[in-house]
Amino acid sequence: MPARALLRLTLVRHAKTEPGRPGQEDWDRVLEPRGQRDAPEMARRVKQLSPKIDRILSSPAVRAITTATIMTRELGVSAQKVQQDERLYLASPKDMLAVIRELGEKARHLMVVDHNPGITEFADRLLALEDTRRAGVIYELLLPYADRVAVSYAENITGSVARYLGLLAATMGRGDVSAGHFEDALAVNERIGARPWLAHAREDYGRLLLARDGPGDREKAEPLLSLALADYDELGIRGFPTP
Repeated sequence: MPARALLRLTLVRHAKTEPGRPGQEDWDRVLEPRGQRDAPEMARRVKQLSPKIDRILSSPAVRAITTATIMTRELGVSAQKVQQDERLYLASPKDMLAVIRELGEKARHLMVVDHNPGITEFADRLLALEDTRRAGVIYELLLPYADRVAVSYAENITGSVARYLGLLAATMGRGDVSAGHFEDALAVNERIGARPWLAHAREDYGRLLLARDGPGDREKAEPLLSLALADYDELGIRGFPTP
């Protein structure tokens, strides 16, 4: 009998964590009191919006597995359904996908608790699946916040919301609308000095222009992609990730 298809994937970045102490391994960093308060609230929101989770995969780093453990209590998920995997510690999107395929595909609703930047990059790559219906729903929910900067915690800024609107509009096949959002994202990310997210927006916009291939698009895309790649190299970010 074939395995059931994974129907829903929920991605969670661990809750707010204390800075590392001298001599402390990154692996051993613990949640701040705020993180311990936020984790159950995150779980309550997931529970309200989503069908019951039947499996959780977590990085075994203390901050991640603590977040997962707190959330299981609120979600009503048994501890036996939580699995740690060392490959998820600071995992790249490619490694994250490999773990999900190996360990999570029998779940109907899988939650993954992991770290940035990998989990945000992985979420970005999922947009390449071109689920236009869900993209439209998310687009309408985000649109009122087009001029905002996305923040999960004070130390975890993920750039202009306009970039995400650009990605969603591109998924919906609205290239001109997408281009406008990317222009806004470039301006905002440059103004606030969010260099990684400026690089991502340059890459995303460049890819859109190449795919659209209208008059002047290729000429505009090439410098955007060159700047993005230069930023990635300087910031130590892996090149252009493969969707």
